[in-house]
Amino acid sequence: MNYKSFFLLFAVKGSLLLSQKVKVGIWERFDVNSLPKNSVYINTKESINAKDDDGNGYVDDIHGISFNEFEKLVPETFVANEGNQEDYDHGTAIASVILQQNPNVELYGAGFVYTTERLEKSGLLQLSVEERIKQLPHELERMDQFIQQSIDYFSKNKIQLVNISFGQTLEGIIEKNPNFGKNLEERTQNSQKWTNSFKNSLEKNFKKHPEITFVVACGNDGKNIETSQDVPANIVLSNVIVVGGLDKDLKQRADFSNEGKNIDVYAPSEDIAVTMALNKKETVSGVSVAAPYITGKLSKLIVKNKVNKQNVKKILEKETSEH
Repeated sequence: MNYKSFFLLFAVKGSLLLSQKVKVGIWERFDVNSLPKNSVYINTKESINAKDDDGNGYVDDIHGISFNEFEKLVPETFVANEGNQEDYDHGTAIASVILQQNPNVELYGAGFVYTTERLEKSGLLQLSVEERIKQLPHELERMDQFIQQSIDYFSKNKIQLVNISFGQTLEGIIEKNPNFGKNLEERTQNSQKWTNSFKNSLEKNFKKHPEITFVVACGNDGKNIETSQDVPANIVLSNVIVVGGLDKDLKQRADFSNEGKNIDVYAPSEDIAVTMALNKKETVSGVSVAAPYITGKLSKLIVKNKVNKQNVKKILEKETSEH
């Protein structure tokens, strides 16, 4: 694998910046007060009043939408404070990396509660094994609805790129859900059911919206994404770009980055300067920041009459082979 050639593909694209902003979705919360004001979408028809002022089906969607631990739509200000900073740090870092590569974007958010936090807040881990397994179909149904609503929101707003710097593995689900069974075999079976449902729901909705290109981080386990069942990095579709991480010298795959034949491109992932919530500056590592690097670069490729969004992946493969 020539990792350097994958990276160099993007070094020659700086001249394609448009005067018109490209709409980019970030599938998590971010702190609007830590980002340039002109880089974040503002729905002027909405206000924070727990009402759907513009009748579009989303309450208080000024900068985007959000879901709580029960995967239900809730009002969201996209404003962090000292008490909830951690909920916005990751998404704000993602946004800052995108903006470093292309400040001429308009960011939309679709926030959610991370899996571990959701489990703790929802009370699911306090259920007995019998109770948890009994309600599992309902849990999977809610997850499917959350995924569909999020992607539908991006589509309704004509968003062309969506950054996904999250994922789950089968091993992770088994570890986080001790009440998925009375023994390891039963926990594995139900965790496999959850993982399959998560992948199927994402894949179904990705297919439903070929007009959106999804840029996906490959995961930080240093494993093969196919064998570890890392979702959504193991989804193979023409509108899904899977991103791996390069080491600090930009010559090799970073030790923590997953690998696999489904990874389309590699990008810087070590010691990346980012802005966190509350405008705090930090240096971080991980494929979570490699994906938005590519998202920012790809936003420059979406130029009218120059790039067919549905064929971005093929264009990347063609140009990579020429470098």
